[in-house]
Amino acid sequence: MNGYGSGLVSWPIAKACARERLRQGPLWILGALVVLQGVAVSADQAAATLFGGAMGPVSLLLFTLFLGAGMISEELENGHAQLVLLRPITRAEWFGGRLAGAGLLLLGVMGLAWVFALGVALKGGAGVSLALLCALPIAFVWAFAWLATLAALSVVARGWSNTGWLVLAVLGWGFLYYFLAAGNALSRAAQRESKFLDQAVTLLRTIEPYLGPRNPSDLMSALQMGGAADWSPLFYDLLWGAAAWLVGVLLLNRRELALRRP
Repeated sequence: MNGYGSGLVSWPIAKACARERLRQGPLWILGALVVLQGVAVSADQAAATLFGGAMGPVSLLLFTLFLGAGMISEELENGHAQLVLLRPITRAEWFGGRLAGAGLLLLGVMGLAWVFALGVALKGGAGVSLALLCALPIAFVWAFAWLATLAALSVVARGWSNTGWLVLAVLGWGFLYYFLAAGNALSRAAQRESKFLDQAVTLLRTIEPYLGPRNPSDLMSALQMGGAADWSPLFYDLLWGAAAWLVGVLLLNRRELALRRP
């Protein structure tokens, strides 16, 4: 312990990262969309529609994607990371500080939206339900898991391409799934059922929930309705975020950071 970091997170680096991200104008616009989601919720469905519903996950995911774009690569490419790492700080602390700084901004924006949703619920006479109290931590774990994934990708991707690669991977997977599902449906309609297509669609449907952080909308809706809630997506997202953090540190430790002169 050297006073500069805590072994996993350097808080001075976290503060610097948060200040740096706050200087990005478009981030304010996307953050405002997330906050407005808290104002637009209905009093009796606040928990289910705050970070869920039709637009909740979309606005939150867009903010997270922009927040994590080039989070690590920008510092590596401009040489600033190399200079910082000359101080008594480990690469794990530096990476953790960058991720924690962005995570604090994410939590701040989501927290503000949650406060507005809380006000709407109280003003509408709906009261503060357990579902609404749980909405913030549940959704934050999901969004932070995506942010950690972007940070890990940013170690090996240039510029903002970590966001691009992630979006392309999601779109590519979606295209593959729906292409095979459509082909399977057409073959069944023509009474020429394809065993290969049927098995492929079943396989893709089985592994799809485990290829990324799991959307918490169903969990928040179940809590809102007072029914039995499946908490496994929350624990899965916690593990995903921790694993992405670990992978990011391992990749950074293997990367050559020496400045190269042309």
